[in-house]
Amino acid sequence: LIGNFGDGHISVFDTSGTYKGQLKLQGVPIAINGLWAISFPSGNSASDPNQLFFTAGPNSESHGLFGYLKLK
Repeated sequence: LIGNFGDGHISVFDTSGTYKGQLKLQGVPIAINGLWAISFPSGNSASDPNQLFFTAGPNSESHGLFGYLKLK
């Protein structure tokens, strides 16, 4: 998964580097306003490994946002 800073979309690639499309919710690409970074929890974390954490700066990076997407 690669987070796109400009449009807030998350691009999906397989392990060989082939582009598979954008991460979607009910067929619509997910866009996080002001997306900065994405990360899965570390291997020694008590967090759910299906949570994709993100940070963002919505409103022209004047605010800070931390959250997660629950992947299936």
